[in-house]
Amino acid sequence: MQLPPANGRRRWRSRFREPRPSEVSQRRFLLLKALIVVLFGVLVLQLARMQILEHDTYEARAANNRLRVVPELPARGDIFDRHGEQLVDNVAILSAGVVPADVPDDQFSFVVAELAEMTGVDPEELAAEILAAQESDDPFTPVVVKQNLEDETAFLLRERQSELPGVQVLVESIRSYPAGPLISHVLGYV
Repeated sequence: MQLPPANGRRRWRSRFREPRPSEVSQRRFLLLKALIVVLFGVLVLQLARMQILEHDTYEARAANNRLRVVPELPARGDIFDRHGEQLVDNVAILSAGVVPADVPDDQFSFVVAELAEMTGVDPEELAAEILAAQESDDPFTPVVVKQNLEDETAFLLRERQSELPGVQVLVESIRSYPAGPLISHVLGYV
């Protein structure tokens, strides 16, 4: 038989000691500091990647994100004679247009092919017009591809605008002379 130790504890086992609350707080605070430093390091790396490695991409996006002047033509009024008969009327027509600056280089051939198929315009002529407008002084003015579109074609173009960057459906107003085309010579361009 073995005798118990004199102090009442076994010698071969260490005693579990509860950490003091201040030690727990210091460990947690150190962990929080390390987490903040790591997150700040990730942010610095992302900023360096964007500023240095992807500089060209963001510069091109910024070049396309400029203010542009869009001319808004005023609505022209109807003209009546003294008896109340209409001499001149305004009729809205729908046209297909392309803003050359908005057509990305990697999707240029796709946009030209789809637009040519939908409007019935020759793809080579369409591509030449868009390229000439891209090289001009004002690539933000829409190039009218086809005037007087049918309603179904215009609706189809509007539906696919997200797939065809730069393609727009333009609403233009033209003068109509119910009394005949000769009245345009009398009234002139008003």
